[in-house]
Amino acid sequence: MPKITYKQAKIWSSFDKVDSLTARCKLCKRIVKTAGNTSNMAAHMKNNHKSVVVDITQISPSPPSSNQSPTVIPPSPQLMQPSIEDAISAVQAYSAGGSKAEQLDKVPLYWIVRNEQPFSMVEEEGFKWFCSHAIPKYRPPCRTKIATLMDKAYTETTKTWRSKLYMKKVALTTDVWTETMNMKSFLGLTVHFLRDFEFAPINIGVRELTDTHTAANVGSILTQICCFDIGNGYYFGPSL
Repeated sequence: MPKITYKQAKIWSSFDKVDSLTARCKLCKRIVKTAGNTSNMAAHMKNNHKSVVVDITQISPSPPSSNQSPTVIPPSPQLMQPSIEDAISAVQAYSAGGSKAEQLDKVPLYWIVRNEQPFSMVEEEGFKWFCSHAIPKYRPPCRTKIATLMDKAYTETTKTWRSKLYMKKVALTTDVWTETMNMKSFLGLTVHFLRDFEFAPINIGVRELTDTHTAANVGSILTQICCFDIGNGYYFGPSL
């Protein structure tokens, strides 16, 4: 009769022998084929009972003495296979509406704003190719979805920055430029202030200049831009 090692004894402590070729798990009562060794039983414990399984390759090879407990090192987390539920959740996170997808959707949104790119950029073959290789599970949004996300981000950002304009004194600067591609002129207004001893500029509006650039027309547009309700009964605008 072959000698039973200490490692095999640890595995058998979780099973009842049915016959010479099978054993029954004490935890789930499932029948496992032994085939004369403990490999299948060790695999069964690792795959189905991770909370109680220990890595038998890391158990002290010599049996403990009567007054000494066995030295057991828990298995490394990276060696454990994820459960079916965890694997499905990981895939669904990259689907439309998933937690990962919502975070990644903000990346092309920032790219478009920061580099002044068109919404159609997300539908270009080069951008799709990059996403498919960098993050295979992720499917970038179409430009219609980007437009919706942009409106939402604009509303949230405007609300956040307007709430920070509770101050008596600010500095305003303006800039007028012409878009050479379509020969249209625009006026931008930026507010500057100190918040927690840090310089904080905010672009609060851009308007197209459709009339002549007279003082009256420019002043009217500036008034339209900088006069708005910032909530809680406060109104941002020039003093009367």
